[in-house]
Amino acid sequence: MKEKEIDEFLKKSDLEISKLEEQIELAEQEFAQQENDLEYLEDNIWSSVASIPENRKRLKEEQEKINRLRRERHQLRKKVSEVSGGLNSKGLSSCPFCGNHLEDAILLRSAEYSPSITRYFVMCDFCEAYGPISSTREESIQKWNRRKTPNYDG
Repeated sequence: MKEKEIDEFLKKSDLEISKLEEQIELAEQEFAQQENDLEYLEDNIWSSVASIPENRKRLKEEQEKINRLRRERHQLRKKVSEVSGGLNSKGLSSCPFCGNHLEDAILLRSAEYSPSITRYFVMCDFCEAYGPISSTREESIQKWNRRKTPNYDG
């Protein structure tokens, strides 16, 4: 090769090497950014994972507290029912399935079948048992009170 051709070749090669070095630098920067992002995600994931048992413990404690309060409510409702002769002020007897008592424990609900027709039934807010559907509130209360308590003894 002639000296001029060699100089041209070296210039082109230097230019290509410079471009490749720029690409390598950009790729290294992108790699470093992705590595930082990954470390950040790993740190957050591990801190989140580490808190899962603590959160589960807290949830379990809250559920136990709710269950304890429900048992206390049930016992209080039972006492009120004994004192009041088995009926609350709405004339409802206790739930034949779980024995729930008190006005706020046994709710009168309406079921909408169409915009012009409303039906009624009594529903226990503790065990969610419900009575027969009726066309009036009074009839739904009467039907609820006529229900028999299930015999679970066989």
